[in-house]
Amino acid sequence: MSRGSTAVAVARLALALLAMSGGAFAADADMVNERPPVAPEQLEQHWGVDCARLRRELLAAGTVSAPDAPPAPTHEDTQARITRWHAGLRLCAAIHNAPGDRETPHCPDYARAARALDENATGRDDTMRAQIQEALRCES
Repeated sequence: MSRGSTAVAVARLALALLAMSGGAFAADADMVNERPPVAPEQLEQHWGVDCARLRRELLAAGTVSAPDAPPAPTHEDTQARITRWHAGLRLCAAIHNAPGDRETPHCPDYARAARALDENATGRDDTMRAQIQEALRCES
């Protein structure tokens, strides 16, 4: 066998092994979709988001106010506030409303609130605010 044909044979063997190992790995759907065993609070800290505070702020921004809601920062313009809310809601949805996690409570539903915010990026639509309120207001 020549040096060139040996290299081609080795490359083909490597590709075949790679394809087989990838197929075996993809077949194990539980392994592919497994989430790390990390508490939601640890994820919030890691990603720099306080979901409870965000929820209180959003509830206070609408028609239903939370008694311990922090005021929105005064230096923020409307678009900056909407952008911050959107980013926070997406992170909180990933932490607390993970798809396929049957133990995840449906309330607050950060994913639903983020979708409502997506539908009206200005943050001034009363229907959107009502949808956010409904998604985040949990009856105790």
